[in-house]
Amino acid sequence: MRKSLAVGTTIVVGIVVVAVPISIFSARDAQVTSEMVESADKLEIPAEWRLVKEIIRPERLVCIDTNPCPSMSRRWETGAELGVADLQQVVEPTDLDWVIDGDCTRSPTGGGLAFVCDGRARSSDYRWAVRVFSPGAGESHQVVLEVRPLHPRVTLGSLRSSQSRG
Repeated sequence: MRKSLAVGTTIVVGIVVVAVPISIFSARDAQVTSEMVESADKLEIPAEWRLVKEIIRPERLVCIDTNPCPSMSRRWETGAELGVADLQQVVEPTDLDWVIDGDCTRSPTGGGLAFVCDGRARSSDYRWAVRVFSPGAGESHQVVLEVRPLHPRVTLGSLRSSQSRG
């Protein structure tokens, strides 16, 4: 009887020792991800833009993917051709120091999906990029937002990559 009580107590203590740190990390990870998404939501996205894709990789103790965490990506169909002023208006509310490159004009000799301009910034924790693409002459632009950590965690994917190089 005493032996089964000791085993039961050991199991309960073991579960608590494992569960408490996991719940603390999970709560912190959810907060970090939430803060990143809230920051991205400060972009001034026009109502007529249509969100066509969103990927949010939450903060984790270990990232199993080769993509950093937390990170996010969003892609919109704009319904119009954009200019530099349009891009500046989108990024301005974030209060980050944005560098805009390109004039958002498609080269007349370009074919296929072409990069036309972008904005880049850094916050204390993330690299920000808003890229504008033109699928064809006279077609409405696509905009892609990417938010990635400045200092990504070591991931299982990066460990495999470094082992294969070494």
